Amino acid sequence: MPRALEALLPQGLLAGSSYAVLGSTTLALSMMARASADGAWCGVLGLPDLGTEAAAGLGIDLQRLILVPSAGRQWAAVAAAMIDVLSVVVAVPPASIDGSDVARLNARLRQRRATMITLDPWPQTETTLRVTGSRWSGLGSGHGYLTGRNLLVEVLDRRAGGRRRTGEVDLGGPTRPGLTLVPGTGDPMPSMSGIPSADASSADTAVVGAGPDRSTPLDRSRGRRTSRAG
Repeated sequence: MPRALEALLPQGLLAGSSYAVLGSTTLALSMMARASADGAWCGVLGLPDLGTEAAAGLGIDLQRLILVPSAGRQWAAVAAAMIDVLSVVVAVPPASIDGSDVARLNARLRQRRATMITLDPWPQTETTLRVTGSRWSGLGSGHGYLTGRNLLVEVLDRRAGGRRRTGEVDLGGPTRPGLTLVPGTGDPMPSMSGIPSADASSADTAVVGAGPDRSTPLDRSRGRRTSRAG
């Protein structure tokens, strides 16, 4: 787990477990980055417009990253195959999934000691991280360049008896490279506006690029310029 997220997830990513991240693709990929940098093989399922340059900027080793843009009706089978051979899988589950498939995949995670991070709710997940607020920096009165983005993240940990933690995560920017946890984790974040998960996903274009249901169109040069902000 990146050091910046250790206060939110003190146990790190546990082998055989699943996590749900709601509202930020960047946050989900950041959770995978430390394992990737340490040599683990990782995968992404269901993000056809993933910005690989931005993923590399988060610390993900692209030489050990398997990308499956879409699995169609075979999502459960493809997810199971990825769990068999990869250490960490970030996945977008289908809108509806059969309970038996969920049970089989959860059992496969435990058997293979892999970790799955979903970008939508997942039944029986160990921990859910939800972005409840977002603040951009760099813009003045209608002008300027985006230089960074902070997220207010709420963590619901089932292993800790449903205890909730909150923290403000600075995603970095051109002048502040890297992910950091703002001091004062657990305190309310001032001047934050709550955003629904759909809007949060749309705001997260710097990593996902242009997608039909997760982002807005973004040209390559603009994506490169803002990749550390979002």
